[in-house]
Amino acid sequence: KKLQEVKTSKSLNPDQVQDKKETIVRLNDRIQEQSRLSFETQEALKREELLKQQQAQNEEAKRQAKQQANTLAVQGDKDYRAGKFPAATANYQKAYELDPENDSFLYKYGVALYKVGSYNKSLSILSMAEGGDQDQVEHRYYIGLNHLKLNELDKALEDFADIQEEKNIELSPPAAFYAGTIEFQKALYPKAKERYQFVLDNSKDPKLDKQAEAKIDEIDRIEMFIEAQKEIFRYNLYTGLQYDGNVLNISTQNLATNSEAYRLLYGGSLTYYYFRTLTSKYAAELVVSDMYSVDNSFKSNSTIQSADPLQYGMRLPINYVNTWFKRSFNSNVTPYVFMLNMSDDGGARKLILNSSGLALDTQWDQGSDKFHILKFDYVIDKSSLEVTNADDNQSAKRMSFNYNWLKLLTQTGDKSVLADIGYVSNTADGKNNTYSKILVAGTYSFPWSAKYKGSARLDYSDLKYPENSNERKDTIYGFTLGASQDLNKRNNISLTLSYLMNNSNVEAYKYNKMLVGFIYSFSGSYSKK
Repeated sequence: KKLQEVKTSKSLNPDQVQDKKETIVRLNDRIQEQSRLSFETQEALKREELLKQQQAQNEEAKRQAKQQANTLAVQGDKDYRAGKFPAATANYQKAYELDPENDSFLYKYGVALYKVGSYNKSLSILSMAEGGDQDQVEHRYYIGLNHLKLNELDKALEDFADIQEEKNIELSPPAAFYAGTIEFQKALYPKAKERYQFVLDNSKDPKLDKQAEAKIDEIDRIEMFIEAQKEIFRYNLYTGLQYDGNVLNISTQNLATNSEAYRLLYGGSLTYYYFRTLTSKYAAELVVSDMYSVDNSFKSNSTIQSADPLQYGMRLPINYVNTWFKRSFNSNVTPYVFMLNMSDDGGARKLILNSSGLALDTQWDQGSDKFHILKFDYVIDKSSLEVTNADDNQSAKRMSFNYNWLKLLTQTGDKSVLADIGYVSNTADGKNNTYSKILVAGTYSFPWSAKYKGSARLDYSDLKYPENSNERKDTIYGFTLGASQDLNKRNNISLTLSYLMNNSNVEAYKYNKMLVGFIYSFSGSYSKK
């Protein structure tokens, strides 16, 4: 009888359940071994009797029997190639019985038995067919397949590992794949990964290569998951300096003060992972960022500092990895809330905007060098600024859609192009702040030098304020050049240079500005030992 897997019982602890399972596996192996030995004994006696009968025949009878056996074997070969394995099995068996001293017929009979699912019988016959002219690596390969089908994993692993070592062009790659799969089931991930890499390096079968590559990716995810399970907190801190040629983002022609500024940037984030699986990740993240600005004489200036934002908030990102339509999708659902503090009169900063929203995004691949990303964001802004005209109220509901297309230009990914298309609709309580925005951007990433990664980005935006009293329309062009370097796993530095031109039909909003910035960031984590 087929032994069933032990079900977990409330009266047994996990160790006892595991012991029960291992006991059943041993019993199963013993029963199969006894069944195989019994069949081998019967077949050995049968073959001995057939050989005696053959020896008792005269030469003409022997010749006719051998000729008939060859005819049956040829027909068996035709049936085998046509996938008619039961017919092939019957023909090989008859051929072997007519010519029992021919180990080639016995070997083909053993292989055909494997094809029809008679694994124990196949093993027994193959063990008797040691003297034929068949390929010995192939012979061992079918023995390994039978052990695998019978769930005799240790024996199968030994067979497949030996075949891999033979460096056989045809059979070593699939044998390595099977050996890797057994080690994968045993959670021997580094060893399994080496087997799959051998397949990629030596196989000529694209289908097998794809399966091995998928297994390597799966092991990477498992190993990352095992390592990530230890991680409780992740943090990131940054600080930097920036020169801003127009802090207020308006026309400087009629300003009473210079709008150039030097700004100190600093902030950080703390992420707590409270639930993980192989396909999902739940986290809570606190974020804060701040700026402090001085004028071009390095002196405090209330007008300039009124544009210094202090922002803090919380995100609750939920990450999922799923496979649909044979493609892997990496998706995020992120509810969030943020507070913005600024000065509205040149004095102390206070809360001026409370934003709560939901961000959705998903990424999927197209081959190994193309990726698609869809993003959607819905946010509700509650403004606490006091306004004299209700049309200037900044409280709003905003939706944004973005599509990104990424193309890797090299296998290492150090060169790539990114296309970005987006649309924003902002419906404000004050009609002067209701707008729609279309944006198009392109980024080229490249190795700036041996140490620095470089990027160049072009932006175009078109803003329309349909309910604005001035029927305001803005067209914005931007160019950004960046370079970054990972000093090590935790430390990074980056440099940016950007220039922005805002053309507007409202004179006060026509401006150009240049930004030069430097950022140093430090990241780390706290993990369980």
